[in-house]
Amino acid sequence: IISADLDWIARRGIDRWTCDLWEETKDRDLLWNRMTMRAALIHGHRFASDIFDTERASLYLHAAEALIGDPLANHTATNGGFLTECATIGSGLSCRLKRKQLDGSVILSLIHDGMVPDGWPSGNIAQERPPDPPAWPTSVVVARTVEAYNKAFCESYWINREDSAAKVPGILYGRYAKDTYGRGNPWVLITASLATLMFRAARSVVQGVRLSIPEVDSWRAALNWSGFTGSSDDFVAAGDSVLSRLRKHVEPDGFNLFEQIDKVSGRQYNARDLTWSYAEVFIALIEREEVLDLQRPISV
Repeated sequence: IISADLDWIARRGIDRWTCDLWEETKDRDLLWNRMTMRAALIHGHRFASDIFDTERASLYLHAAEALIGDPLANHTATNGGFLTECATIGSGLSCRLKRKQLDGSVILSLIHDGMVPDGWPSGNIAQERPPDPPAWPTSVVVARTVEAYNKAFCESYWINREDSAAKVPGILYGRYAKDTYGRGNPWVLITASLATLMFRAARSVVQGVRLSIPEVDSWRAALNWSGFTGSSDDFVAAGDSVLSRLRKHVEPDGFNLFEQIDKVSGRQYNARDLTWSYAEVFIALIEREEVLDLQRPISV
């Protein structure tokens, strides 16, 4: 099954018209689709190498590197340097009309990018090292994306402004500017994915990444936090703030997770016990625990 799917992607599927993550827009070049296709091909390369299928291993890596390449190359806005779901050049009319340049699926793409697990390579034959992730979670372009999205979703949702005025930390994210589904609200799963992104950044720092001065400055602006230093603790605190605001709105329902949070009342809305919401919240909590484990000194 894996081989059949990846063979089709590598040989015929990359440049076809396809739906976006929300199944509302069709285009040839959508960021989440490109990022996840690339991730699947890189993992497929590793798997094919492990089972000595050298032809497929080469095919998948070529498709990831040469046919997809850098998914961000045509998805970085020139008027702010943030990442966009629609391509900046050549995007379709539907993508532009719904203003999906700024779309919560971008945040999901940054955590679904398939960063190769520690220990590469682990196969039985010599393998080429796969390309690095398109964007490290601590990078300037990710910080500018969070800054742009923070501003947009704070303006879009009354509940974000109300929570901030009440000194509730964090922010709630939704889908895109012209979302009309359920009147357009924050989504539990997208908000949780933002927390995961912060914990991924914390993990990067624990594992040796040191932020440059431009990166620190960009994250200070993104988080509206003058005391941000770029430490793993700072990124954990940023992730915790997102989960804190999310907790406020799911706790009244006994921590049952819905699809959305009403942008005015703050009560959960539509699709109670949505599996995807649970998945993204659990991923965030697991990422947080793994970062804390890495931070703890090893006792002898």
